Amino acid sequence: MPESNVCADCDPQIYQFVNTDNLQFFTCSRCDVKLCSAHYARAKENGARYGFGENYAMCDQCCWFEIG
Repeated sequence: MPESNVCADCDPQIYQFVNTDNLQFFTCSRCDVKLCSAHYARAKENGARYGFGENYAMCDQCCWFEIG
């Protein structure tokens, strides 16, 4: 069962047959959801849209641009 604070696309538990030891996960600056590098890059773009700077990450659940 996926961890509740992890994006379902990034949850290491769904990679049943993939070695996730070398994968790096990042966190949303607002809700601490764990994100893969691709989702983290998009989250940083969302944070920049809100004017928080280029190193502030907002996952798609925290960003109203993605929700709406």
